[in-house]
Amino acid sequence: MLIFLKIAILVFAFALVAPLFAILIRRYSAVRDWCFVLMILSTSTYIGMNLLPMPLWKGTARGFAIYAVDFLSFSLLCGLLFIPGFKFNWRPPGLNFYLLYCGLSFISFFSAAYRVQCGFEILKMFWMYIFFLAAYNYIILKRSFWPLVHALVIAVFIMFAVAVFQRYALHIYQIRSTLPHQNSLSLYGIMCVCILLGVLFNEKTTSGQSIMLFMAFLCAVLLVYFSLSRAGLVLMFFGVAVTTALTFILNGFAVKRGVLLTIFLIGASIMLLMAAGRIRERFTTASDASGQTRINLAKAAARMANDYTLGVGLNNFSVYSSSKYDYAREQYEEGISYEEKSDENGPIVETIYLLVAAECGWITLGVLLLWFGSYWWWSLSLNIAFKHQPCFGIMAGICGGLSANYIQSTLEWVLKQYSNFYLLMLVFAVIAVLRQHQRDKKLT
Repeated sequence: MLIFLKIAILVFAFALVAPLFAILIRRYSAVRDWCFVLMILSTSTYIGMNLLPMPLWKGTARGFAIYAVDFLSFSLLCGLLFIPGFKFNWRPPGLNFYLLYCGLSFISFFSAAYRVQCGFEILKMFWMYIFFLAAYNYIILKRSFWPLVHALVIAVFIMFAVAVFQRYALHIYQIRSTLPHQNSLSLYGIMCVCILLGVLFNEKTTSGQSIMLFMAFLCAVLLVYFSLSRAGLVLMFFGVAVTTALTFILNGFAVKRGVLLTIFLIGASIMLLMAAGRIRERFTTASDASGQTRINLAKAAARMANDYTLGVGLNNFSVYSSSKYDYAREQYEEGISYEEKSDENGPIVETIYLLVAAECGWITLGVLLLWFGSYWWWSLSLNIAFKHQPCFGIMAGICGGLSANYIQSTLEWVLKQYSNFYLLMLVFAVIAVLRQHQRDKKLT
């Protein structure tokens, strides 16, 4: 009965409430702006409904989940479609790469041992497509990145408040805030750190905006620290270094940037001194078995990709890494994993790249790298093209954040988590907007 109630609620929401909301979005710009802001805020939460929850499934999706962000992006897209005089773009730059990646991934459905679980991931990829189109077309219509920046600032403040409660009231060691895992928090936080830093360094702001951005930046840095992700801690500084280098090399030195950089360096030094003990503990007490597990599962992923041209199926990696199969044999021979023989699920490889290769094949991995690489290259070239222009700051931050996230994804698969996947698509939408603007300027 519960599943029928959930279906009835979703039908009511998408068939009646969403169209009514879309009418308001079409008519009132203020409603449109708030819908976009709430859509971005929702990427940092898991408010929603799961039609077929499988909490014990070890995979990148655990049910036919539909979240608040999906409802908001669908409503925003419908509203944008019918705005008089606005030409909705169904083919933003780079979307073809994503659709090709999705198409090749969907083919793995036919080789999947568990096709329902494969469907979980397919539904997620569909909602990412809707989210990307809604974000891209809203920014094109709005012609401003400030609603996005304000949404990220609010999200960071909310996540920070939850993180402080978890750390000091609940005494949780590795904080995850509103996200499902501490590694998700570190990946999300790093992108926010870099974007906020880029805007703070490069955009013209009032004193109130500067204070707001600085406080949000500081909170985002602390979120990454609270996660105590070793890769996250290192790569946050890497992303900040890339953003800072792009700023000073392309946009030049300014008194404001020099003062801010000095403050950041002093603050970073103080934070490192205060947190040195805990950070050292995370690095020195790391289990040897954890590192060996990464190696064993990487070998298992390569074997799967070699054996299955189309991959073992989306969201099916854990089936083949279980003790029922021989792919992760080192994991069980060395006694690192102790799953019962009847357990259908083994662990998941800790890198998104080999995970895609195993589940969807080497060719699909190549398309994923093409898709990721294209947006990174565009972000770098757009920094050069738009230096000394108002949008440079957000692009410098995005380039730094993407660089850090891509490297971190060699060690962790959390880029496929809902929150991180949505934030990635948002960043890609921003890049696509400026890429399209660059193309339009060349045609005129």
